[in-house]
Amino acid sequence: MSKLWLSIIKNNKYFFSILALILVFAAFLISDLVFTIYYPQMSGSSSFISPTERLSIYFSFFTTQTNYLVVIYLFFTLLAERLDKKFKVNFHLLLAITVYITVTMFVFWTGLIGDILEAGTQNYWSQAYAWIKTIVLHFIIPVIMIVYFVLISGKNQISYKTYYKLYIWLILVYPVLYLTAVMIRGDLRYQQGYRGSSCFPYFFLNYHQNGVLVFGLAIFLILIFILLLIHLYIWVNNFRFKQIANKKLLAQKEVAEVTNEQVLIEQKEPLTKTEKLKK
Repeated sequence: MSKLWLSIIKNNKYFFSILALILVFAAFLISDLVFTIYYPQMSGSSSFISPTERLSIYFSFFTTQTNYLVVIYLFFTLLAERLDKKFKVNFHLLLAITVYITVTMFVFWTGLIGDILEAGTQNYWSQAYAWIKTIVLHFIIPVIMIVYFVLISGKNQISYKTYYKLYIWLILVYPVLYLTAVMIRGDLRYQQGYRGSSCFPYFFLNYHQNGVLVFGLAIFLILIFILLLIHLYIWVNNFRFKQIANKKLLAQKEVAEVTNEQVLIEQKEPLTKTEKLKK
């Protein structure tokens, strides 16, 4: 039995390597969830609030949701590709999730890390786990998704005009729903006396404390950034499409040249035999 499994793994190295990586990240997310509920000191949560409350705060973060989206998406896509050879990746979903996780990475490293470092306790940031969690959620998983997009894109050429007219809303639905939900939740909790991340997961969403101008400017900049990312990733897709098309053309030319050479050789051979007979 062990030899059989070794043989299967050996013959499917790519599949099992990627699957193992995805499962490692899934295990990491599950562990982080467990730490948040039962060991708040490990995740930077307050031990003075209930596990249910900690869970509510944990899943209110865009970072948490988008990282779960990436891992779930990669897992089921990998299985679908393995089980069905005719399976085709949905470009709209691929693009949407890549855009979301890129926003997570960019916003964190450019605008949130300073605020988080100040808000976090010294004991929390002195733990190796705090930095491992930060790097995994805000760098490693986003980069893996971006690389996956680059590798898997290019199957079809995408028209910017058509995409913006027909499909742009598909990508904007989730961010709009997320913003609506966290703002309603935040306002309700603010009225109940909650403060800080217990109300709003990110400081720029807390217009009660920072004003409507900061809130509006932040949302506007993130929206512009999302649109720029969509444009960028469509460009990457089209660039990859041209690369793949050019490779196919070169391959076809090489095959045609080899075929022509074979035809010429075959045409010369009878002539050579005729010349020998004349001599």
